[in-house]
Order: sequence, then C-alpha cells, then structure tokens
Amino acid sequence: MDTAGHTPSQSTGPWYATWYGVLAVLVVAITVYVGCRMLVFDWYRTPSAAMLPTLRVNDVFFVSKLAYRGALPDRGDLIVFRGPDGGTSIKRVIGLPGEVVVYDRLTKQVTINGDAAELEMLGEYPGYPHGELARETIGRRSHSLLLIRDVARLGGTYDVPHGQYFVLGDNRDSSRDSRYAEFGFVPREAVFGKVISIWHATDDPARAAATPD
Repeated sequence: MDTAGHTPSQSTGPWYATWYGVLAVLVVAITVYVGCRMLVFDWYRTPSAAMLPTLRVNDVFFVSKLAYRGALPDRGDLIVFRGPDGGTSIKRVIGLPGEVVVYDRLTKQVTINGDAAELEMLGEYPGYPHGELARETIGRRSHSLLLIRDVARLGGTYDVPHGQYFVLGDNRDSSRDSRYAEFGFVPREAVFGKVISIWHATDDPARAAATPD
C-alpha cells in the first residue's frame, strides 16, 4: 500500500510576533497613552519659582484630570489651568466664587469675607536672599509660603465673580496671579486638573512621590 506523503503546515508563530501584531500592539499602546494623558492624568514641569516652596523649578508633578469631574475646586487646591496667555499655569485657590478677598501688600496677610488668615513666620528660607518661610492657614487648610523681606507687591480688595476663582502663587512676592489685572480671576472652565504628587525632583530625590500641601 502506498503511503501518501504529508507536508507539515508552516507555523507562523503567535500573532503578536508578526509584523502586523507588533504594529497592532504599538497602536493600542499609543492610543491608551494619549487617552490617559488627555482624560485621566498628565505630568508637567514647574517652569518658574512662582510656586516656591511647594513646587521648585524643574519639579515634575502629576496632575489628575478627573479631580473636578462632578466636583469644584476647593480653597487650598493647587490647580492647573489655561492662563490668560493661553499657556498652562499652576496656582493655589485662595478665593472662591462670590467671596471678597483682601491682600495686604505690607503685612502679606489674606482676609476672606472679613476673616483674616493665620500667618506664621518660620524663619529664613535657605538659598533665597531675604526669603522667609511662612505657614498660611485658611479655615481647615494650611500650606507653606515664601515671603521676601522689604518687598511689597500689589495688593487690594478683590470681589470674586461667580464661576471664577482668585488664585495666588505660594512665592507671593514673585508671582503673577489674580492680584494683577492682566492675569485676573480664573474661570471654572479654564481649570483642567489638580496637582496630586511630585514625580521627580532633581534637587532633592527624597521629595519624589511627595504630596504637596
């Protein structure tokens, strides 16, 4: 009896080992990456000293883009928003919609609806000429500030419109913020994220993964 010859079928291996499999995996990975950065979280690098001592120059920090889905920014939050020049800006929420905020340029104290914030001076800020570290407490939230002795920047009384926020930089004497007419208040629709943690700090690796106050 003749035995018919049998030619084994050629194996192409798993689908993901083929060129089209690798391409598919790459497309999915890019789509997930872009989608996450657009809708879930993103990261930014601190461009200036305006948020010292909380965020230092070149700190890389994570931003939650889900923080204000169904919620509003709260006093003390570090928000990321589209600034008046169209770029990305990071500041701290001080005044909420409908409030009256007073910033005293000489004492550097904030008053909200007649209630003065507590301002505790903590001593010299290392490496910053004439700088003093301070702790500001407004209601149940407190955070660190950098104040410069013998410098008196713009102050005044600010009526916060509904749907907008009064924001300040933590480096009060080196920040362009809601005290300045060309910067103004921040509309709710301009806010797209909240700072949640520091990812990378070149000058002090121990600060990595820290949650800013």
